[in-house]
Amino acid sequence: MAWDSVIIRKRASAKHVPLPHSLLVLTTMVSLLALCLAGCAERSFTILLPNGYILSVMPEYASNIIDKDWVVVVGSRIREYAVVGKIVTGYVTHENVPSGFAKARTGYFLFDTANGDLLEGLNDEEWREVLASRGISPPPPLREPSRKDATTVKPPFFGINGDKR
Repeated sequence: MAWDSVIIRKRASAKHVPLPHSLLVLTTMVSLLALCLAGCAERSFTILLPNGYILSVMPEYASNIIDKDWVVVVGSRIREYAVVGKIVTGYVTHENVPSGFAKARTGYFLFDTANGDLLEGLNDEEWREVLASRGISPPPPLREPSRKDATTVKPPFFGINGDKR
C-alpha cells in the first residue's frame, strides 16, 4: 500500500481516495471554522470596570454594563463612557438596537459600582449637577468603548481584577 492514498471502508468494499484531496478538504474545513470563530470573537469585546463589573460591547447590537451574574445593569447602546474611581458615567442611546433589547432610558447615566446606585435618562444639565454633587467637576471627557481598552474575560470573571463587590 502506498502512503499517498487513504482507504475508506464502506460495508464490504474499499474505495481509494487520494491523500492530497482529503488533506485539502480537511484543511479547508478547519480554516473556514477558524475564520468563523475568529470573526465572531473580533467583533465583540469586554472592558473591565471597577468592582467586577464589565462593559460588554457587541458593535452590531448593544453595549451593556453587566454584573458578575451576567445580568444587565445599564443597557442598550452605551455610546460614550468614562470611569472616575468607582463611578462609571456616560451616554446611552437606543440607536440601532433591536426592539426588546432596550434596558436604560436614553440620556446620560451615572452608575456607582461601589453600592449599585444607578441614575439614568439624565439630560446634560442634570448629569453635570449629579456629577458635581459627587465631587466630579468638570465632567470627565467621554469616549467610545474601544478595543484597545478590551480585556479577555472568561466566566466566572468576578474578582478577576481583585475587586470585591
